[in-house]
This record gives sequence, structure tokens and C-alpha cells, in this order.
Amino acid sequence: NTNLFFQNYFIFLDDIFIITKLNITDLHDFISFLQSFHPSFKFTYIINSKEINFLDIKIININGDIETDLFKKPTDSCRYLHFHSFHPRHIKRNLPYSLSLRISRIVSNPEIKQFRLNELKEDLIKLNYPKALLEDAIKKVNISTPKKTRKIDENTITFLYQFCPNRLKFSHDFIAPIIKNLNNFHFKKEVNLINSFKQPPNILRFLSSS
Repeated sequence: NTNLFFQNYFIFLDDIFIITKLNITDLHDFISFLQSFHPSFKFTYIINSKEINFLDIKIININGDIETDLFKKPTDSCRYLHFHSFHPRHIKRNLPYSLSLRISRIVSNPEIKQFRLNELKEDLIKLNYPKALLEDAIKKVNISTPKKTRKIDENTITFLYQFCPNRLKFSHDFIAPIIKNLNNFHFKKEVNLINSFKQPPNILRFLSSS
């Protein structure tokens, strides 16, 4: 029974984070016991009473109080999507907010959180993201409240097509009359259209799939 050994434990795929009151000798004995179950079991582990990294979170023990910070590997180069890359504009506009929200959820200390947000801002400026867009994203994160999941009703149709900036207007102009006819003849309620994009073929996907 793991409750006899651990106060808390969290598992994500093959990564495990454990809080325990076991002394260091008993903890090593327990890990050896786990490794003995099967020859293919090879646990790599880190034991630390002050701080430890789990996924993208650094967990810090400060005199019994837990603080969390963003963890980055030493090899991290902050290679986010360039603002002038060939991707739908809404993805590039949402990226600063998503990254800022991630920091806001992970970093528990307000001063460190603001430092991480400013750090992110500088990284994205180097990738040609407009300063106003970044400041707006950070402002939204600082004042945001959890949003309710939007429910899509049965009269909503998703129109999926391959992303290409030059064809956006053509695609919308082509499908709009069809939707209008559906509204006139087939549906009791008006049909809503949601545009959605799929990624076009690229060399990386072709090479990796082969």
C-alpha cells in the first residue's frame, strides 16, 4: 500500500513525483525493491529535500512551504514560432497568451512570476512579435478568471480546409452560399459556420513519416 510510504505521489506517463517521510536508507531500499520486479525495470531517480524538477515545474521546499517555478532544461533555446512564419494568424496571436498563462499557472511567487513574464516578453520580441500584443497578453493573464467551456450546439458546422492565406477569402466565399441554402431549406435553426485549418504538407512531416 503506497499510502504507508508516501504522503503524496503524482504520475504522468513514466514520470513520478513523490513526497515521503522515509529516511534516505529506506527510500533507497524501496527503489531497489521496485527495480527487482523485472529485469527490464530501470528507474532513474533524484532525491532532494530542497528542490526537484518534475516535467516543466521546479518544486522548491522553503522551510516546509512549497513554492513552484518554471523549469527549463539547460539545452532550452526558446525556439518558439516566429511571428512571420507561415501559420494562421490566430495561432501566432494566441501564442503569447498561452505561454503567459502557463507561467501564471506554474509560478507561485508573484515577483518571480512577473520576472518570468518579462523574460518571455523579451524572448518573443526577438521573434518579431509586436510589443503591444505581448503586453496585452500579459495584462489578460494578470486579470483573467477561469472561463467556462463553450458548448457547440448541433447546428454548428466546422468547415475544415488546408491553410493557405491566399485562399482564405475564396474558401469563405465559396462555402457561404451553401450554408445559406442549408439555412433556407434544411434546418429549423440557423446554421453557424466555424472555419478550421489543417496544416499543409511539409518536408519535415514527409521525412519523419517515411
